[in-house]
Amino acid sequence: MHDSIPTFLNLCNRGIYVHSTCPLCNSEDESFTHLFLYCPFARAIWHGSSLGIHTSELNNVSVQGWVGSLLIRHKRMDQESMKYLQTLFIVLWSIWNHRNLVVHEDKQPNPIEVLLTAQNLSCWYHGIFNEADSLGTQRHQQNTDQIPIGGQWQLIVKLAGAKRKRAKRGAYAYEARNLQGEVVFFGIRSCAAGSLAGAVQEAIVKAAVKAKNLGYQQILMLSNCKKLVQVVDKKRAPDWKERTLMADMSSLQQMGLDCRLIFVSKVIHNYVWSLAVLATKEPTYYY
Repeated sequence: MHDSIPTFLNLCNRGIYVHSTCPLCNSEDESFTHLFLYCPFARAIWHGSSLGIHTSELNNVSVQGWVGSLLIRHKRMDQESMKYLQTLFIVLWSIWNHRNLVVHEDKQPNPIEVLLTAQNLSCWYHGIFNEADSLGTQRHQQNTDQIPIGGQWQLIVKLAGAKRKRAKRGAYAYEARNLQGEVVFFGIRSCAAGSLAGAVQEAIVKAAVKAKNLGYQQILMLSNCKKLVQVVDKKRAPDWKERTLMADMSSLQQMGLDCRLIFVSKVIHNYVWSLAVLATKEPTYYY
């Protein structure tokens, strides 16, 4: 997390004249850390959430340091850790979203409303992830058996992008499994891509870099974006945006990454696509 969101104190530090008082407690300057950790409103949210966190017991830690320590503590990415981190980021987003409603729509601060919003989103996200994991485990062997993949691939990565025109928000999701069907990593992110191909392009680079950093060399990527597959296979001339993808892939290949992108029907990675669609509805960032 970066201290870049437009809290009132950040705006003042950038030379924009606004009152710096926190709109949720009206008692202290609205810094990044105050808003999410030490504001009485935020403290009530964390204590009332399913995490039951007492931020009053934290000793002058920044929100960046606090979240960073939690990510390290839950780096195993088992089911319980993932559930904890999902809830953590949902609560953070819910506080920020409610703060914006107070500032921009003159809404009265209501901690109960924030708790209910966070709880509903948590149930929704946990349900989607559990369903995705279950479907992925059941379908992985069946789906990969139907693909003429060839080669000694170490990872099979399913990629999907989505675009919501009304919200002007794109998103992508990816999931990497080894040949035993075990999930190695996955990611979901809302983005500003102007097209489905643009969202998938971001997913390709993110997943390839992640796999390379984990020591994998042979990667097969499955996508339902025929346009990008044609570009990567050099069957169609890339536009200026796609040239960036080709340059990134070339750099990774020079570092020893053997990556192939093939076109598959949406049925094969339908649940990954469902996660991407979900991320177009609410801002999402999860790796």
